[in-house]
Amino acid sequence: MHCIAWDEPYFGLLSHRRCIRCSPSRAQHIVHPDFEPVVDDRPQFDKRLFSSEEKLKEWEKRWTAAWLICQQPEIADAVMEKLANRAWSKKHFGDDG
Repeated sequence: MHCIAWDEPYFGLLSHRRCIRCSPSRAQHIVHPDFEPVVDDRPQFDKRLFSSEEKLKEWEKRWTAAWLICQQPEIADAVMEKLANRAWSKKHFGDDG
């Protein structure tokens, strides 16, 4: 979900799928009626301690959207394929020609 939430194609190449609840630092940002809220009490990750409301809203928007995409496997697969293709493109390797 990280590569979807943050539009980072390389991250998807190096990671494997796992349950979002296994990462409370990320799961706490999913705000949706179908997703039971998660709290990460570790001070370095606890979203309740964010200094910026703007940062908090941005992270909630990105992680919730990524979670919603992943609820539809065919859409998630298409997004992942698009990110993988972009990761291997010449543009991302700094070769424009």
